[in-house]
Amino acid sequence: MSEPIVITLKTPVQAFGEEITELKLRRPKGKDFRAITSTTPMGMTLDLAGALADVPPSTIDQLDGEDVMKLAQAVAPFFS
Repeated sequence: MSEPIVITLKTPVQAFGEEITELKLRRPKGKDFRAITSTTPMGMTLDLAGALADVPPSTIDQLDGEDVMKLAQAVAPFFS
């Protein structure tokens, strides 16, 4: 099993009642792609990122724009 991809957040967010300063992304499985519900490229990217980081959409929604872009860059290779 490969190491998770760690995204250090520039702006921490709240999740599960605690401050989150980084997101750890595991490698995706088929079920993660099946669970994508968005139809736009960015929405699909963020759906997958949330699943891989095991955080709810509300956590992804709180992310600063710069952190969203770092997350999107980390997840994009999984779509190619």
